[in-house]
Amino acid sequence: RDRIGEVLRTRGDKSGALQEFRSALALREAIVATDPTNPRRQRDLSLSHDRVGDMALAQGDTDAALASYRASLAIREALATGDPNSASRQRDVSFSHSSLGNVLFTLDDKRGALEHFRKALAIFESLAAKDPANIDWKRSIAVMENKVGDVLLAQGETAEALAQYRASLELVDVLRAKDPTNTDWQADAATGYEKVGDALFARH
Repeated sequence: RDRIGEVLRTRGDKSGALQEFRSALALREAIVATDPTNPRRQRDLSLSHDRVGDMALAQGDTDAALASYRASLAIREALATGDPNSASRQRDVSFSHSSLGNVLFTLDDKRGALEHFRKALAIFESLAAKDPANIDWKRSIAVMENKVGDVLLAQGETAEALAQYRASLELVDVLRAKDPTNTDWQADAATGYEKVGDALFARH
């Protein structure tokens, strides 16, 4: 059902995709019920919640999206607690926090969004501290610093937002220096300079 849902999503059939993803979710819930201690089944279930949340959000149903993302987060936090040394489990938790922060920010719940974004940022910082050579963790830190900065700027905390944007840009510049041909990092840098400019403009 997930594959059908992905095809329908690609075609722009949001309603059809959501129906398929919800069918897949129901099937995974039934599977987990028969084998509740299986971590792979649990993670698959969390991914189903994410897909339902994504499509609900695409249709403007923020309440359903929040419910799905929160269900996914609860599963992932339990998995991370059961396997505290797993970087992938921690990463999944951070992704859920980011998804929740995104929705709450669109709903103008700045306090809630900031809480989730900061939790996601803290997780990526912890992962990077344990694995300094991992480029993905560093780029994720830069992304989350921008998200934190966006909320702070929206709250009128321009100095704090500027500090976050500059920290993100500094990290991106380090990555760019290592691989100047990487267009993703070039795009990240362009976004970073724009955000720094926005914060400087808002300060005056």
